[in-house]
Amino acid sequence: MQKEKFALDDICTDLHSKIKIFGKRIALLSTLFLVMLGLLFADFFLGTWDLGGKRLLGAVAEVILLVVLIDQIRIFAMLCRSVKAEPCIVKDTLLATEVKDRYSRKLVDGKYHLHFSKYGNYVIPIKNYTWSAAYEMDEEGVFHHSCSGDEFYLVLSKAQRGKILLAYNTKLFELEELT
Repeated sequence: MQKEKFALDDICTDLHSKIKIFGKRIALLSTLFLVMLGLLFADFFLGTWDLGGKRLLGAVAEVILLVVLIDQIRIFAMLCRSVKAEPCIVKDTLLATEVKDRYSRKLVDGKYHLHFSKYGNYVIPIKNYTWSAAYEMDEEGVFHHSCSGDEFYLVLSKAQRGKILLAYNTKLFELEELT
């Protein structure tokens, strides 16, 4: 397997791709939040409001949706700050891979996870290596190309105290010298 070289521009492209995904997710969640809020207010002002099951369930769902939306906005802001800052790139060894079913993960957390020895858990994004001619792949592709013991280049967030933003398998990629 031939290694593909990647540089700072490629890292920025991947971060922008991740930002675009979170932006779309935030737009969808915001729209859903506003529609549900509108329905709750319309129900209240039309006089059909009661504390019965459906209205209370709608209010609880609205609160949960708001919490998820705020979390997504927080991650989006962190990613935007990371694009502006100089990336911190380190090497780490993959300890394990994990597939989480829909019952054991958070509402918007990813399905595929990589666990590293020093820097912890990494949730594989939906799109990866969008700049690459040879190795552009989805989350499942990255997962299947990752084995315990593999060495990875990790791009860490300085804003989030070492949270893993991106991971590049050294079997597939070689980092060009940063100048």
